[in-house]
Amino acid sequence: MNRQMTFGEVETLTEDSVYALLQPSILNVFDQNNIDRSHLIMNCGDQYSSVFLCSNLAFRIRVRRKTNYIAVKSKYKSQMPLEIAKKKMADDFICYDIKDLNDVKTLIPHLMCVVDAEIDCIPRSDPYDCCSQYLECSNSKKCVNPRKDSSMSCGYKKILKSGRIFYGKNRNVDNERFIE
Repeated sequence: MNRQMTFGEVETLTEDSVYALLQPSILNVFDQNNIDRSHLIMNCGDQYSSVFLCSNLAFRIRVRRKTNYIAVKSKYKSQMPLEIAKKKMADDFICYDIKDLNDVKTLIPHLMCVVDAEIDCIPRSDPYDCCSQYLECSNSKKCVNPRKDSSMSCGYKKILKSGRIFYGKNRNVDNERFIE
């Protein structure tokens, strides 16, 4: 946004303003998952804008004429709030109506669960089980590989996200049995 808002002025709902509101939270999820921030992409199309994590479509934003919504894949329906007006689209997406940026703010924690889940669906190129950082990762309970592009291919990272830790001071798996 190139200009400052005056007191009492309401920011106009646009696809760019929705994305600008969501972007810091998405980048925070990227940081938590040790994903390079450059993999967050928004493409503006004729019907809606698409938010991608690498090549994976996370969700869509549409603010055009009288049709304003954020659409997520149907498989993430359980991550989204029930109380917000929604409708199913033909292409296996569910739309959540947004009237203003406050509606978007309400959706942020739910959309970040979708982003976190979609990160786990990013195809791994040259997959490997774990790297030389496995002990540090185990002790931190998350991937700490400084090479973020390489960390996207780590299989142990997904295991750590599920709560199972095989090594170090936080080890909770003993002889293939998960200790809770």
